[in-house]
Amino acid sequence: FPNLRMACIESGSGWVFHLFEKLTKSYGQIPFIYQEDPRETFKRHVWVSPFYEDELASLLKLVGVERIIMGSDYPHVEGLAEPAAYIKDLENFDYTPEQCRTVMRDNGIELSVRRPV
Repeated sequence: FPNLRMACIESGSGWVFHLFEKLTKSYGQIPFIYQEDPRETFKRHVWVSPFYEDELASLLKLVGVERIIMGSDYPHVEGLAEPAAYIKDLENFDYTPEQCRTVMRDNGIELSVRRPV
C-alpha cells in the first residue's frame, strides 16, 4: 500500500521512541525480512501528533518535521485552552518559524490530500 497514510492522534509521541528502538534492533538482527529500513517506511506513512508536554526536540530529530502534526486536545481538560499557543512549545524546542508553520498548518494539509489507491 504505497499511498497508505496514517495519523496517530490522542496518544502523544512517547511510544514512537520505543518503537524505533525495537525497529532498529529487529532490522539489525533480521534485515532480510524487510524490503527497506522499517524506520524509513514509518517516516513515509505515519504522522504523529505529540502532546504539548512531549519531548518535541527529540521527536523532530527522530521522525523529521514533515511527520509531526499539531494536536491541542482542545476542548478536553488536558488540552490547551488556546490551541494556537502550541507554537510557543515548538519555539521553546528551537523549531524554526518554517518548521512551526509545517507542524501547525502544512502537514495537516498534506495529510488531507487524497491519493490514488
